[in-house]
Amino acid sequence: MPTIIAFHFPHKAASMFAYKILHGVALRTGLPHFSQNNRPPNHTALANGCTLNVDGICLRGPVRNFSVIAGASGDPDQDYRFATPEFLIEDASYLAVCQVRDTLDLVVSQYFSHGWIHLPADGFGQMRKDLQAGRISVYEYALMEFEGRSDFGEESIIEKLKKLRLMKERLGPRNYVCLDYEEMVLDYDQWARRIEAFLEPYVPSIGSVLADLRPEYDAPSGSSEFFANPLEYIKRNSHKLQHVRSPYPGDHRRFLTPSEIADLRSREEALTSA
Repeated sequence: MPTIIAFHFPHKAASMFAYKILHGVALRTGLPHFSQNNRPPNHTALANGCTLNVDGICLRGPVRNFSVIAGASGDPDQDYRFATPEFLIEDASYLAVCQVRDTLDLVVSQYFSHGWIHLPADGFGQMRKDLQAGRISVYEYALMEFEGRSDFGEESIIEKLKKLRLMKERLGPRNYVCLDYEEMVLDYDQWARRIEAFLEPYVPSIGSVLADLRPEYDAPSGSSEFFANPLEYIKRNSHKLQHVRSPYPGDHRRFLTPSEIADLRSREEALTSA
């Protein structure tokens, strides 16, 4: 039975850093790595790769959600970019390294990515125009995302969190670990040790890969300035073309009022428990 090591990191929760880790492991070990971020993408070959590497280890990801769906190996109409087909879990030893991030920090980061950073995709254009014109506030965008109306990605963050619980139940503690984005930023060594403890029996070199990839962040600005108008923030930071957002926890407090935060926290709790 093959072993699949999959990193499930949603958009805005360091998914490209997850890719760097998997790519680094593949370079270090020679293990096959299946990812839509490879050039050329080879994620559709995962099932065949598992068959060929029947007693070995395959790397998968990043997968940007936690959905598990019905699916058969070799289905030519599915490339499984946005979900995990059941046959991968049933026919292999599936190890999921998942990561979550404070929902409001994630949504605020997504707001700026949607409006200014990510390349437009189908249906992306009008939302980008509305954001760039200041017609949608951060709070209004958060409501749209919670309700599945932002059209950023294939599922809302609320739906992803619901699916995460199901994945945890499906895999059990031996095949599942969930990490916090905040710990990755604030205490990378501890974050890396969690991954190492989970994966070292399968990838003995994982610790050295994580050490080599230690990220460096700009020092926190120390500013707590509130931006009622996010366009003012963009105006001041437009020179930072790729990453205008702060990685540090709690950044949403610069764009959402205390009453908006309280309302969104209440809505999140109600929606995720439904």
